[in-house]
Amino acid sequence: MDALHASFAARIENLAAMLDFIESGVPALQLPATLGSKLLLIAEELFTNTTRHGGVEACALPISLSLSRSGDEVALTFEDSGSAYNPFENLNVDALEIPVSDRPIGRLGLILVSTMATRVSYERKGQRNCTGVWLHCPA
Repeated sequence: MDALHASFAARIENLAAMLDFIESGVPALQLPATLGSKLLLIAEELFTNTTRHGGVEACALPISLSLSRSGDEVALTFEDSGSAYNPFENLNVDALEIPVSDRPIGRLGLILVSTMATRVSYERKGQRNCTGVWLHCPA
């Protein structure tokens, strides 16, 4: 299994550097460009949610990212020190069927992430939120 790791201070101005890390991982892990686009969207959603909604705790430690490929699967792991929060709990996937003008505000990005993924996970380890997102990666 190939894996890439990076850490970024939990500040919105580091978003571009984090996205550069994801972009550089696509060719390094020999991933299709379409999968790279999905990974960028997922990483951006998790990063911006942490920096905007993670509370003061989110800035305590850097955000850690890992990108790995094993067989026909690619995994993005995302760890932050924000307030305990499972981003995938109580998602209403049916919200995608509601006309945009009638949708409730918020969580749409997380719904998109969960529908793109083959599986997702969340675990609180000590003072860290540990989120995993797996995507199918064609051989």
